[in-house]
Amino acid sequence: MSRGVGFSKSISGFDPRCIAGCQLWLDAADSRATGTSTNNATVSTWLDKSANAYSGTSSGSPTLVTGSQNGLPCVNFVAASSQYFNFGNIIPLTTAGITVFVVGKTTFGASSQTLIAKSRNAGLNGRWGLLYESPNLEFLIDVTGSGVLATGSATTYSGVFSLFGGAWSSPTAYLYVNGTQRGSVSASGTPSSISDSLFVGAYPSTTGSTPPTSGFYYNGTIGEIIVYNTRLLISDRQAVEGYLAWKWGIQTKSTINLVAGHSFYYLRPQTRIFQPSDILTPFLWWDAADTKTIVGTSAVTSWTSKGSSTTVAGSAVGSPVSGTYKQNGLNTIFFPANSSLRYTVAQPNQARAWFAVYQTAQVTLNTSPGLTQYYSLINQTTGNGQQGIGGPGSPTNTATASYGLGMGASGIATYINSAVASNGANVHSVYALVNSAVSTNLNFVTQNGNSLTLNYNALATSYQTSSATYTIGDGFPYGTFSYIAEILCYNTEITIQQRQQIEGYLAWKWGLTTSYPAEHPYKKLPPSSPIPFLPTNFTGCKIWLDGVDTAGTGTAPANGASVSSWVDKSGSSNNFTASGTAATYSGIYNAVSFNNSLYTSSYSAAPTTETIFIVFNTSSTSSGTSSIVGGNTNGSRGIYGGYTQPGGSGSIGTVSSGIGWGATSGAGIVTIGTTALITAQFNAGTSYISLNGSLTIFTGGTSFTSLTVTYLGKENGANNAFSGYAMEIIFYNVYLSTANRQKVEGYLAWKWNLTTLLPSTHPYKLYPPAQESIEPAVPVTIPGTPTGLTASNTTTTFNMS
Repeated sequence: MSRGVGFSKSISGFDPRCIAGCQLWLDAADSRATGTSTNNATVSTWLDKSANAYSGTSSGSPTLVTGSQNGLPCVNFVAASSQYFNFGNIIPLTTAGITVFVVGKTTFGASSQTLIAKSRNAGLNGRWGLLYESPNLEFLIDVTGSGVLATGSATTYSGVFSLFGGAWSSPTAYLYVNGTQRGSVSASGTPSSISDSLFVGAYPSTTGSTPPTSGFYYNGTIGEIIVYNTRLLISDRQAVEGYLAWKWGIQTKSTINLVAGHSFYYLRPQTRIFQPSDILTPFLWWDAADTKTIVGTSAVTSWTSKGSSTTVAGSAVGSPVSGTYKQNGLNTIFFPANSSLRYTVAQPNQARAWFAVYQTAQVTLNTSPGLTQYYSLINQTTGNGQQGIGGPGSPTNTATASYGLGMGASGIATYINSAVASNGANVHSVYALVNSAVSTNLNFVTQNGNSLTLNYNALATSYQTSSATYTIGDGFPYGTFSYIAEILCYNTEITIQQRQQIEGYLAWKWGLTTSYPAEHPYKKLPPSSPIPFLPTNFTGCKIWLDGVDTAGTGTAPANGASVSSWVDKSGSSNNFTASGTAATYSGIYNAVSFNNSLYTSSYSAAPTTETIFIVFNTSSTSSGTSSIVGGNTNGSRGIYGGYTQPGGSGSIGTVSSGIGWGATSGAGIVTIGTTALITAQFNAGTSYISLNGSLTIFTGGTSFTSLTVTYLGKENGANNAFSGYAMEIIFYNVYLSTANRQKVEGYLAWKWNLTTLLPSTHPYKLYPPAQESIEPAVPVTIPGTPTGLTASNTTTTFNMS
């Protein structure tokens, strides 16, 4: 797939505001937010660093304590002095849910305490809060008038600086501590809007205001609070948890509090500009800004999809034009009247979500009965059940000139989803049309982020899933010209949050944010993907076996559990299946424990070019115990760790099974019980191997046989069984450049605590590799930081490559 325009490596760090819905961000480490950097000084006002710029006024004189946690200052609350902050009536509970994070330390004793609450000491639909009532932590949610509590024991966290959190969307509320779920409770209902104040450090009174309820004041320190007005996706929640845990010393290389398997157990989160493939690679994705996908200028002859379906839209009628017309400085394709491109594809699933940025010409008002004129972005050519994306079309009301917009399957009396949109003529707009096969509540038609009222609403059940032919850019009956910038289609269910992410991506990329409503989560900030560097950042990743996540679910197996298969996380489905007695899982090493174990796959063992990384810990450096990567028969590519025949005990090497050794090291570079990293590469008949990112690279030849396949744990499926632990194994079907090879080495070294083994000149000896970033092709300025405040651990200037 083409990588598109605007790639850069300039963004690192994490900004909580770049996750949709950040409503409150209180950071005691930022003196401009607390108004002081002096130890024991009163914090009179605590300024919010979210785009809302709220302000909390203190009562009882809470103070700043410098160097309180991980060298950072915290705000200190004394319960006996009734200290708290009042933020007024903010952050109402809505059906979108809520997610709350608080980092701090208190002694959980006999007295009740409140970390944060928009509530009252009485039943009322719409309340929420994070509390302590002996002996439990509690996340309070009230969506019925009778509040419920997700609870968990507080004993372990008394006097320990910790990360507390709560999340809710109907039907369940959850309590988290240090990224681990500690409680849950059924909480079905629809919240009401209440006017109660939001307090930090106290519990509002029976009227939801001051003075607070006695006996619920907080007694301890708080470093940071972040609140979102939605229940975050797991990946986003873990990104915020990772940011807070590493910033405040809750998670370090020597202090472990996040659970193994947490996305940021080993690495700080990184932030980069969101791309549509961060959700799932779109099924279809035509991007006019990526001119490498377009053939022809004055007459476009083909436009190739960047999606998982790389179908080509070829010239059907007329002469579409590329390279002449711009939107936000980016290329668009001009479709003159009666011109279109045509493609053929089968979409296997009923659910689908279309997104597009385009503008049409003025469509003539229709006053004649029975006359229909419309603009069709996507139009079926023949048959029933083929989808069409129509509009803005002919006016549905000649008095107001409102225009029809919808999607549906041909042969149905009306669109599955149809709505009335404002006139889209002569201006670019972002359109989203989502048709769910699960629930009509997930059906949406939006224009520039504004949800339109659906005149007709039904499940996706009648689309043709076999191959069909469609046109892009068409009009009926007279034809009309248009400018198309980008089209995406997901052939799967998507969430509301994901829809809004894509709307945000398109608005910022194509310069259309001014048309978005103030309440849209990406009106003020572009969407981002808070993830660390991953092996799949580089083209050619064909196998990724992760010992922290052997099943590919994000959860590690139980210690001692049998590992029947090791799931490939590269997206290539090259899974490995146990043959005979399966290996077991080691919760101590977070690894697969091999003891005469064999795993088979269908992946080729006869590479021409290849790069392999193996993190392992051997239990033996004796002959016959070291085949980590093997194959099914003679001529298979193999990798040994612990013993090779040429090198002897403690050596590493490559082999062509039954034929001869390739690159091998000398003896003694591998030690029993010490985790290490092997890098092996094959290119143009030469094999290379090194240990722990060393600049000393051993070389040899290759002689692989076609039709062989890759095994793990034994050579030829029977010999030289590996004895030890495999933490992570990554295959690329390309010969990675030195820079990219070292980036993967850095990723693995920081993840598996091997940085001390890297050579002093390794580029990732001192710092982990950053996520390679994808950015828009024009500079982006992020507004939203209140005057005088700075974003912590973030970069907000996006450079172009």
